[in-house]
Amino acid sequence: MEREYLSIDHYLEESTKKDNKENILATFFQKKNYEPKTDTEKLIIENFSFIAAAMSLLIHITMKKGHILEQEKNEIISRLVFQLRQRPFERANYSEDYGKAELNIVSNLYDKLLDEYENNRMDIEDQIDLINFVYQNNQQKRFFIVRLFFYIAFADRTLEIIELDTINMLAKSLSVDDEDIKRIKAEVIEELKLR
Repeated sequence: MEREYLSIDHYLEESTKKDNKENILATFFQKKNYEPKTDTEKLIIENFSFIAAAMSLLIHITMKKGHILEQEKNEIISRLVFQLRQRPFERANYSEDYGKAELNIVSNLYDKLLDEYENNRMDIEDQIDLINFVYQNNQQKRFFIVRLFFYIAFADRTLEIIELDTINMLAKSLSVDDEDIKRIKAEVIEELKLR
């Protein structure tokens, strides 16, 4: 799985576009991670879990159909096991409750979050607000989350209207515009060889 990121090549390509020169050059040296300004912000960032936030949104997308297919569940778990391997600090936090194996951690977290969703104890707006706060300087991370939306929605090789509508709504809430949503969707379709 490729991680979504901006490369030097991309910056060079974008900087040659007349309408992007100032923006690209201005953001090249901008820190991607938000620097907390207060103790409360520091605590929010320290307690933030990409795995839990992303999984909550992925469950929301699949449950809009009224159920989660086995392929979707497996895809959520598989994609987030990979992400957990990239985040040793999150893994350490979850190890106390769920053991050391990544698959067990993500599977148990999935069961917990699905139960919260089914029993109306999950606030999707809160998850979006958290992601927007933590990744406010990192558009690429928000693009990556939208990419995850499409991977999960296409787990059964189809994209239902309710899934697409939910993805569009969530992506816009993450400040991802229509052009980028279409681009990411096309990239996922091509990568998964769905054409």
